[in-house]
Amino acid sequence: MLTCKWVRPKLLAFLLGELPAWQLRAVAAHAGRCPGCVRDLDSLRYTVAALTPPEATRAYLAQRLPAPTREQVARLRALLSAARQRPARVVRSLAVACVLLGALFLAPARLAPAQAGTVVWLSGHPECRLSGEPWRHLTSEAAVPRGATLRTGETDVLEVQLGDGSRLRLDFGSQVYMDTRTAARGAIARADLRLERGRVWLLVTPDQTGLRVRTETATAEAVGTVFEVASHARGEGVPARGPVPEAAVTVLGGEVRVSNPHGSVIAGAGTTTAAYPNRAPDPPQRITYLSVVRTQSPWGRTQFEVWTIPALEGDDMVRRLAGRRGWLGVETAGASVTLSGDALPGPGVTVRRVAPHSPAAGAGVVPGDRLVQVGDTPVAGQGDVWRAELRYLPGTSVDLVFLHGQRRAHAEVVLGTSPLSGEMPAEPRLEAANRDLAEGRTAQAQRGYAALMDTEVAAAARHNLGVIAEAAGLLPQAEAYYRQAVEGEPGNARFHFSLALGLARLGNVRRGARELEAALARDPEYPEARFQLGRLLGALDDFDGARLQVEHLQADPRRRAQGLCLAGELAHLRADLHGAAAWYRRAQAADPLSPEALTCLGTVSYELGDLGAARIWCQRALVLEPDSALALNCLGLIRCADGRYPEAIASFLRAEEKHPGYAMTYCNLGLAYSAEGELEKAEEAYRQAIKAAPEGLYPRLGLALALERNGEFGAAKTEYQELLTRDPTCRDAYSRLASLHRKLGELAFARAVEGSARRYGL
Repeated sequence: MLTCKWVRPKLLAFLLGELPAWQLRAVAAHAGRCPGCVRDLDSLRYTVAALTPPEATRAYLAQRLPAPTREQVARLRALLSAARQRPARVVRSLAVACVLLGALFLAPARLAPAQAGTVVWLSGHPECRLSGEPWRHLTSEAAVPRGATLRTGETDVLEVQLGDGSRLRLDFGSQVYMDTRTAARGAIARADLRLERGRVWLLVTPDQTGLRVRTETATAEAVGTVFEVASHARGEGVPARGPVPEAAVTVLGGEVRVSNPHGSVIAGAGTTTAAYPNRAPDPPQRITYLSVVRTQSPWGRTQFEVWTIPALEGDDMVRRLAGRRGWLGVETAGASVTLSGDALPGPGVTVRRVAPHSPAAGAGVVPGDRLVQVGDTPVAGQGDVWRAELRYLPGTSVDLVFLHGQRRAHAEVVLGTSPLSGEMPAEPRLEAANRDLAEGRTAQAQRGYAALMDTEVAAAARHNLGVIAEAAGLLPQAEAYYRQAVEGEPGNARFHFSLALGLARLGNVRRGARELEAALARDPEYPEARFQLGRLLGALDDFDGARLQVEHLQADPRRRAQGLCLAGELAHLRADLHGAAAWYRRAQAADPLSPEALTCLGTVSYELGDLGAARIWCQRALVLEPDSALALNCLGLIRCADGRYPEAIASFLRAEEKHPGYAMTYCNLGLAYSAEGELEKAEEAYRQAIKAAPEGLYPRLGLALALERNGEFGAAKTEYQELLTRDPTCRDAYSRLASLHRKLGELAFARAVEGSARRYGL
């Protein structure tokens, strides 16, 4: 057993790296259990940091501080030499050294703080500040000083490479303090972070020492681990049964010790635990599902996007617009079919539901009839009904044309007020701008909305500008418009709904769920909000809350099929494929004209390996909704599995034509082109997927593989390296990059890549 008398004289040499390897290990082991020596090390490290500043600090000193004289440097080195030679005088000598350092470096500008890490990736406008200084925006590759506080807004994400090789990622709406207590070497070397609010994800390599994340409730400490820590204010967050935890830790790899004054637990890989303010952390619970966005892998492993919110497109955009509109009171299928789903020849679309006491009901329209025309607007889908309702305001008399069996019927109806109008005041300029947008005159509509900023419908105009931005893929801009609309009219449930979907599409699912709850608090009879809330709660692991939304939807006969589909999605998220298929069959029986139920039956049948059933369900879904992106993608994958790649490519191209911007479609298209040997087209498809989803894993893997197969080895290596920069835990990327180096005879590089993979436990 080493004593403090033996260790303390060696502390300075330990920090300077001048001890033999066995003494380094011995001093580190002793300091790890001796509080007195740890305090001495914490004091000494400031002196060492000042004597051996990093590059950034040296540059700062050269620009801002007077250079020490030769005599001052010689005097300081003599004092430190004396400290090493006469251990009994260590404390006194270092005190003199610190005084001299103050004389050397005190100047109008203070010493720049040591660097804690570097920004390696960001989205939005995350900020950083040191104590007593204003907040400043971070940029890519910016240095993050120790002692800094980092924060992200509702649309920002930040990833920092720490000095010890670990990775820190701040989620939306988070704030973390980079503690300055970071030693230099040995088992005690660590970075301490204080999570003040929000959520952080961390990756700590096995050959680095422990990293601790502190919250008000508990501390999480880990080595060789990938884990996530979330801190919530008491009573805040997604509703759940029982008390809301103030800190939650999810472990993806390695082990994490979660402790507070009431006790501690060890959480292993694939588990989650929660810490409360008044008791010990909960025992770790096994994670039984994976709530991730699923897509097609370039290696042939098929994963589907279970809860992904579809992109905002033409018909949905028309429905989401705020403003007065008429109301006919019908819901239609996507095609002309019988109630059993068989295709019918002839014009119009089939009526699925007719609202009681609606203008359509008064005209004698019943489910199964075919709606042909509303006023001057021919009807080929529900979107045409919404456009007609925008064109003809409440109280307008229009001619309704529909087929009742083989008989063509005409009726004069007076449109009612749509539930989508809410309590919107009459404003002809807003209604005119809505009509412009519905008819494709986007620039004219934008000018119309901009002219309404000082009127009583300013919130609605901002909301509709957000709809335009979201449809164009400008999600941060759309979120800003929606937030302004909510601030202008906090009681409008539709504005909260749009803000929720905008946040969820940005990736801030948790805040999106809270906005949906706000929408339902203002309008409990809002089925779209309830359905999307169930989806997001499932993605957030709150299955109790999601099942509550299922129960609400099933209690409404008009929404029963939607509730059953949601139950199927929740089972799908938990990897219960047979259970999901059973729920989807019940949904299809409840509403035979539901393309969602048929598409979901197709995808789950494909995952179960029943390609025949999957093909039938997808084809029936496409009869009801010929342009369904999910059904077309699923049918394309079925054709890939059958080796019918040209037909698969045709399906994917059709999906891309009707719904441009889906990363899933481009990824699958790249896979099919690669299988056909059309590698240049595959590369272009994968680049489109990366453009649509810059954070995506599989598009970059697919692009790198296509480049490699096409002989573009330098570009392939660059893509593999870029992927590993974004996701240092991607096993496939390490494997492929090492294999490529070996194929090119670059054995040293291959060993280096394999060594990097081992550092992360892969």
